[in-house]
Amino acid sequence: MRDDDGDWREFPTGLRAAALGYLAFQGRWVARDELLALFWPDRPEATARGNLRPLLARLARDRRVRALERERSRVRWRTASDVADLVRAERERRWVDVWRLAGGPLLEGVTVMRAPEFESWLTIEREHVRDVVRTAGINVADAALKAGELDEASSVLAALQRMDPLDEAVVRRLMIALARRGARGEALAAFEAFVERCGEELGVEPEPATCDLADAVRSGVEGTSDVTVPVPPTRPRVALPVPPTPLVGRRRESEDVTSRLVDPSCRLLTLVGPGGIGKTRLALDVVRAAAPRFAHGACVADLAPASSEAGMRAIVADALGVGPVEGDDERAIARDVGTRELLLVLDNVEHLASMPRFVSELVHDAPGLSVLVTSRAVLGLASESRFDVPGLAHRASRPSGEDTSAADATLGVDGARQGSEGTPSEAAALFVAAGRRASPGFDPGPRDLEVIEGIVTDLAGSPLGIELAAAWVRAIDVGAVADELAHGINILTSDAPDRSPRHASMQDVLDQSWSMLQPR
Repeated sequence: MRDDDGDWREFPTGLRAAALGYLAFQGRWVARDELLALFWPDRPEATARGNLRPLLARLARDRRVRALERERSRVRWRTASDVADLVRAERERRWVDVWRLAGGPLLEGVTVMRAPEFESWLTIEREHVRDVVRTAGINVADAALKAGELDEASSVLAALQRMDPLDEAVVRRLMIALARRGARGEALAAFEAFVERCGEELGVEPEPATCDLADAVRSGVEGTSDVTVPVPPTRPRVALPVPPTPLVGRRRESEDVTSRLVDPSCRLLTLVGPGGIGKTRLALDVVRAAAPRFAHGACVADLAPASSEAGMRAIVADALGVGPVEGDDERAIARDVGTRELLLVLDNVEHLASMPRFVSELVHDAPGLSVLVTSRAVLGLASESRFDVPGLAHRASRPSGEDTSAADATLGVDGARQGSEGTPSEAAALFVAAGRRASPGFDPGPRDLEVIEGIVTDLAGSPLGIELAAAWVRAIDVGAVADELAHGINILTSDAPDRSPRHASMQDVLDQSWSMLQPR
């Protein structure tokens, strides 16, 4: 962050640094509930709010923090920052400026104990910033190579390789820059070091394009003043989707699915459940946790728009960053993936009759690929593992005799332990969070919470049903919502433009699920 003269100010440390960094990064009004979920997920709501109030008061008094805006339910800090400058430069494709602004990791050295939601957010954003910097560096290096500025290209590419020694596109460019400078020995040394690193860390060999380039350097074809080998194209790195709202609950399910997915013996896992149960949201949480365990990362393919096998294959190829599928070569995608160690999420596949055969091909032909599927029905493959996604925990779903005060109790958005007396269950916590998004002043008391517990029980903990019901608190109280639901689920609709048409009506979701039970 900068002062009024444009000079960088010293940044606070610890929790203050995390809170300020989050607020500066967002640059928008941030709900206090959002900060509670980020930093105190394992504390009762009253305790968490008691921690937040003095924290914000201390920040407001800090001479280094200017223009911190505080309201009853939200906070905002609009300040100049290097990240804001970097994002603006990236949006305008000013790659030299992006590269100049690049520093260390986002909020380097900042960590908060017992704040998994914050750490998850920080990991995702660090990866995104790193990808932006990588894209900028490659563009700067390519421009330098084209202009013959070989020292500049070599310097940028060396820095990129330090960021990720296994980035093959960077290694190829570095070999070209060194060869064109006349340093063929260094170029080949870089190639041999990369070969060794691939074998030791990944157990794979370099891609054919990299080996062909090494042959060109050895033979002298690459490196002469009049004949050069074109820079091989860079396969795009696909950023994981960032959900618009924090995940409420699901800690046990997320940990269970993640542990199964990173088990080498489980290469195909399907999350099964009715529409609106939260399969996609759980999958996104899992993929963030599991992606670092896969050498080549993870990607997500949303198959909801696909209406044909060709469309399905095109969406998956695009998500994986492989070349377009041409003709009837059904195994082209798996062949392009090769031995890369990847996690692929195939989301919303139940309407695609050819999906089981396609997934079977992928798992068989791409030995480093693991696949996580979300569907309203299993694929029916022998190699498939199944995980049934339940509704969010609510008081009526608690097994008889369960000790809800145990240390590993599932946590809601307020840090409330599921089912413990006087605190909301996971399902009720989601209702409260969604209600506050619809009506910022929504502040249910103990009697309202009892009504909410009844609502979420009637909805069997369905996240979609809960969110659609909670949206009504902007117009009627929770008692009226319960009364309306007693007459049916027709009020559970939404015309929000950012909600998928598939999830715009609870009745439509049930009809779609029912149709899947009918003979085809």
